[in-house]
Amino acid sequence: MRRGRFAHDDSHPYVPAGPNDSRSPCPALNALANHGHLPHDGRSITLTQLVSALRHVYNVSSPVAMGLSLGGLVLCGRKKPGLTFARELDLHDLARHNFIEHDGSLVHADAPNPEDKFAPTAVEPALLRQLLDINTGDLTLHDLCRFQLERHAPHASRTMDTLHARFAKGEVALLYEVLSMAPSDAPRTDSAKTEERLEPRVVPKRFLEQWLGEERLPDGWKRPAQELGFPALHARVDEIRKLQAAMLVAGLDDEGPNAKDQAPAEADV
Repeated sequence: MRRGRFAHDDSHPYVPAGPNDSRSPCPALNALANHGHLPHDGRSITLTQLVSALRHVYNVSSPVAMGLSLGGLVLCGRKKPGLTFARELDLHDLARHNFIEHDGSLVHADAPNPEDKFAPTAVEPALLRQLLDINTGDLTLHDLCRFQLERHAPHASRTMDTLHARFAKGEVALLYEVLSMAPSDAPRTDSAKTEERLEPRVVPKRFLEQWLGEERLPDGWKRPAQELGFPALHARVDEIRKLQAAMLVAGLDDEGPNAKDQAPAEADV
């Protein structure tokens, strides 16, 4: 997927969350708030604000932006004072455990107890480091799928329902669609060269360090030029499901010779 012209600039500088600001377990939304595309305090956010920010910054289609926003507002939000049907939410409302949030997040610790009302929203540095260390180069879709399975393995005794399993795969799909780029375009450093892959796109580690670790729009990142709609998103989720099913059959620790290079070809989305 080609990158678009939009890139964050001085008109929306990065300002980290303060102690009284509300933040969620979702790095995409937290980054929007930290750059002022959503209210910086993360409070009383409306449907219009969510849809506009998602569309403008991440170039998701109106149906995708509307679906994601309504899902959050209906499941985790509250009635807006004085208006019959309008709803709003604080970003922290999205941390309600097992509403949209779930155990086995890529870089967030699990809720300590299943009955906890809210899950942690702060990124767990050890988990982020494990994700970055899963590959010596930038990360492929295969790498992201494998790490998600490793995160879900400790929860084998707690079966994730179909809806939350779909949410989890959707999170990986959105991360990949928003941050990935052709290996030749990925930022390089002396300490981490992009590894040559058959896969046409990788997620630069530098992007992950900033987007997940600092909850900011990464330096040098541009939004996808092609609008992300539900058909492409569903296709990517189904690809992730098939990749992970194949990994489970093969065993996470036994990928076989050149398993990554033999992964199913990506859909052209």
